[in-house]
Amino acid sequence: MLETMRQHSQSFLIYVLFAAIIAVFIVSFGPGGSGMTSERAFAASVDGETISPEEFKRAYTSRIRFFQQQNPKAWDPKIAQQFNLKKTVLDELIEMRLLKHAGFKSGLRVSEEELRDVIVNEPTFQVNGKFDFSAYERYVNYAAGTSTARYEEDLSGRLVARSIATRWRTRSTCLMPK
Repeated sequence: MLETMRQHSQSFLIYVLFAAIIAVFIVSFGPGGSGMTSERAFAASVDGETISPEEFKRAYTSRIRFFQQQNPKAWDPKIAQQFNLKKTVLDELIEMRLLKHAGFKSGLRVSEEELRDVIVNEPTFQVNGKFDFSAYERYVNYAAGTSTARYEEDLSGRLVARSIATRWRTRSTCLMPK
């Protein structure tokens, strides 16, 4: 085959063939090309449920804001690296998913009334000591970056996870020798 290509190296067809091969390489491996990367569209996956990069970024940013508010003058971005904050946040998100799944498997559910009570009593959503739906919507849409339905679904999962974690902690302290 190479011999045939050498004999016809001045042929228009050979130039077209090489141009096509070069174009494929440029598109696949050039700037912005996907090439042979195995980029994931998620930060982690737990029992088939993914933790999106956006969710991870929100949790990580929230944790950094928390630390900055605790001691604004002493905050240094190197602290996040020093304490491996990215890994810690991702581990916590994974743990929350595992606890949520364990809670659902054991039959735990959060009723609509329980969910409503948690939301209505959250200080972030109150104006002058009373629940304000527009404050709730603003927080969910802008600070949490999601819809109210998704926020309530996530909150329900977090409540189940906390409940199962509390149950396990209570059981483990009851079983510890005195």
